[in-house]
Amino acid sequence: MRSSDEPGQWAELSDAQLLAAARDQPEAFGAFYQRHARVVLAFFYRRTACPQTAADLTAETFAAAFVARARYRDTGAPARAWVMAIARRQLTSSFRR
Repeated sequence: MRSSDEPGQWAELSDAQLLAAARDQPEAFGAFYQRHARVVLAFFYRRTACPQTAADLTAETFAAAFVARARYRDTGAPARAWVMAIARRQLTSSFRR
């Protein structure tokens, strides 16, 4: 799913291509964020029922994904699965705190 808010230069790239480009061009990660932030935010909101906590966890998730972007490998699975795995780890970590 492509967001109409994505900058034109990134709109036609797949998620895997965006993450590969983001290794050298961090602005490509912004397009990846635009595509998936709503889904991640909704995931956290459904589990916490707190808008502020959901927003904080979403920010933490994408910060962790940004740091890990160089380690992303396109295995054929959707990149959304990769970011959602990071989100699940963030949620577990949040519950432990």
